[in-house]
Amino acid sequence: MAIPSLLDQEGWRGSLWPCYSCCRDIWIPSLGELSPQCLGVLGHLPSWVAVLIVALRYGVGPFWRSRRPVWLRRFAAEEAASPPVGADQELGSGTAPRSKPWTSWTLALVLLSVAAAALGAVGAVAWPEYAQLCLIPVFPSIASSLILVLERPRTVSGPVFIINEALLVVEVAVLSLMPSAAPSGPPRLLSWTAGVGFPLASLVLMLNMPLRDPLLDSTGIGKPFAEPTKTARSPEDAITLWQWMTVSWMAPLIRIGYKRQLHDEDVWFLAYEFQHSRLHALFRELTGTVFVRLLKANGLDLIITTALGVLETSLEMAEPVLLKQLLAALTSDQRNIRTALVYAGITLCARLVKAQSGVFSVWFCRRAYERSRGEMITMIHEKTLRRKAFTFPSSHEITGGQAQQQQQQQQQQQQHHEPTSEGISTSTTLTDDESSQNNDDAESQDSSSTPSTNFQKLKSLLHRGYTRINRQKPAPPAQEEPTPASSSSPASTGKILNLLRSDAYEVAQRFWEAPNLTTKPLSFALSLLLLWRLLGPAALGGILVLLAGMAANVLLMRALLRIERARRDASDSRLQRTSQFVEAIRHLRWYAWQDAWLGKIMEGRATELGWRVRSNVVVKSIAAVNALAAYLFPVAGFWAYTVLGGRG
Repeated sequence: MAIPSLLDQEGWRGSLWPCYSCCRDIWIPSLGELSPQCLGVLGHLPSWVAVLIVALRYGVGPFWRSRRPVWLRRFAAEEAASPPVGADQELGSGTAPRSKPWTSWTLALVLLSVAAAALGAVGAVAWPEYAQLCLIPVFPSIASSLILVLERPRTVSGPVFIINEALLVVEVAVLSLMPSAAPSGPPRLLSWTAGVGFPLASLVLMLNMPLRDPLLDSTGIGKPFAEPTKTARSPEDAITLWQWMTVSWMAPLIRIGYKRQLHDEDVWFLAYEFQHSRLHALFRELTGTVFVRLLKANGLDLIITTALGVLETSLEMAEPVLLKQLLAALTSDQRNIRTALVYAGITLCARLVKAQSGVFSVWFCRRAYERSRGEMITMIHEKTLRRKAFTFPSSHEITGGQAQQQQQQQQQQQQHHEPTSEGISTSTTLTDDESSQNNDDAESQDSSSTPSTNFQKLKSLLHRGYTRINRQKPAPPAQEEPTPASSSSPASTGKILNLLRSDAYEVAQRFWEAPNLTTKPLSFALSLLLLWRLLGPAALGGILVLLAGMAANVLLMRALLRIERARRDASDSRLQRTSQFVEAIRHLRWYAWQDAWLGKIMEGRATELGWRVRSNVVVKSIAAVNALAAYLFPVAGFWAYTVLGGRG
């Protein structure tokens, strides 16, 4: 059914509100075209996007901005901390602000939106039979112009960008994949101009607009293509949308790295949202456990990276389907070159979108990794500075009975005034027991300096007799009770160094890999669905292979967990011995003990390396099982389809 006849029967009512029930099949796979009955439905998509954006921004937006949770807000955003420079220029004589000034970017965008809406309306009046096609850009362009007039943005406007992008995609799809929508002539030329040309020009303008408010202070920010130096802030704070999408601001650093080795002087200072001092100050204000605080501070990045991961997985799973349609168009009895070109073009666009999504994903994953690592390291530093200094081993190095024996020996040595000979104290601050003992000694010295009275002499005699009687009584055997490591002794220096050097980086790496929690199961489900539609029940053979691989991974993961716990204990012990060796090296050389201590350190290092080798073996085994299961999944499915199903 031709489009003109439809419009002649329905008139302007069908142009403004098309028949949604008439659109049954949007896509015709054999022809690689969009169904002509769905022109009105597809043409309304940009309008619905504009209505949704306006409703969310002006209806739900004010309530949402004040009530949204912390993990959905921009953490450590610059606009919340730095007042714009020259803000007094926007203030009148009193305290009421003036209206925002017009910029050349905003004015150009408004003119392009108004021109697109006007040209589409003129085309609908001049050619009523093509009114559905000509009216597609009218309402989205009007919505874009209203948003620009009301807000007058100095940076890239997200709502306007999304509306123009949706309009451009729909117009290109209709004009390219629906040949019967408009024949060659003035209506088609007008549609390309109003629906493709003007939105594309608006997108090009917004791609060159800054991402950061120009009125904010730009002192100390490096220029995008200037020579990098450590005294300047990263150009990420002063780049355009196109430079951020293409990462072209990294060109000077890449050029230097191509010529010679990079040094600290060649790298910019961290961007504003990555600076650890600000992150630590804001991270301290969050409530909850450490894990909850990390989720609150980096929740928005996790949501963005997960959404991008889902998009990339969906596009990756769509490539086999598009390839199948392309091959079907080329191998059919009547070869359809146009259909093959359509599927090839769609595949190219899908790969471009996937590549750009990968760039965005790397940037947001990097932000989550760097900020979570900085938050944990600064938090551990603060806790370390506030704690007392202990130099004895941690609880995993001595048992409860050994700790009790050491405590009794120390008490006996203190009673007989014998100095401790085991180990060398390197603490710089006093514990509570040491401070109270010094206070008692000071009080006894003060009391001895004053003339004693008869009452004080009698009191001292009674105290001595009481202590002698208690010494003669045998102490009852103490019953050892298992206590957690945190209550038996504080964290040793080795454990603190292990937290800073290893654990903080590993936890931050989990934030980088957080999208895998969603993309891996999704990829498995989509692969199984595609294989089921292709092979039918024979795909169950592949499922059995995956289940066998999962069972093997469960056993390997349990072994890896035990090995990693033992390796961390060995690493803590080795770092503790190393730190004590470095601190007490002078005293050890006096007594020629350095070789014995160094031998213990090397023994601990050898033990740690042994556990690390075992851990790497188990990790490689898990990777091998995963790869083998992935390779055998389609093999088992096709084997069941051909051999068991008898369809060879």
